[in-house]
Amino acid sequence: MNIQGLLQVIRDQLHTSLDKVIGFANTNYSYEEWINWEIFHALSRKNFTCTPKPSYKLYGQPINNRYQADIYAKSQNSGDEFIIEVALVGVSTQDKWLKKIERDREKLTSFMPRSNKLTKFQVLVLVADYENVLSEWEYWLSRLGFWAANPPLTEICSSSPGEIVVCGWQVTT
Repeated sequence: MNIQGLLQVIRDQLHTSLDKVIGFANTNYSYEEWINWEIFHALSRKNFTCTPKPSYKLYGQPINNRYQADIYAKSQNSGDEFIIEVALVGVSTQDKWLKKIERDREKLTSFMPRSNKLTKFQVLVLVADYENVLSEWEYWLSRLGFWAANPPLTEICSSSPGEIVVCGWQVTT
């Protein structure tokens, strides 16, 4: 499965809970761990073997042996592997997560996988109770050091309560 396919799987899973996700976002509290489990579940249903909170050192050489990713997923069909960092951003949590997103990027760029089948994948889930999130948040997104130089692949699900935008990057060193 390629990166766009992974994003579609994530989008489809979150779309089934669109009202819930937007409701959680409106509380102004973090629910990233729940999003990680939703992604874990979606990939597992697509014949991936998944591991939550995997240690980077099990799959290659990290810059810090204590680093953990959010999800490791291996396709039982193709053998393709993904080490995934996820960040969840809502209207009220934007500034809080800028440094975390940049740290996730640094963990991925500095990581040297043992296998050439392992893809480093960063996911950014944007949630708001209105539509056109990418254009509305352009200023904030441009504050991410990698945003302009490396635009993401995106998958969007919208409805009357709001919008979820799933952004994804295959990260290279």
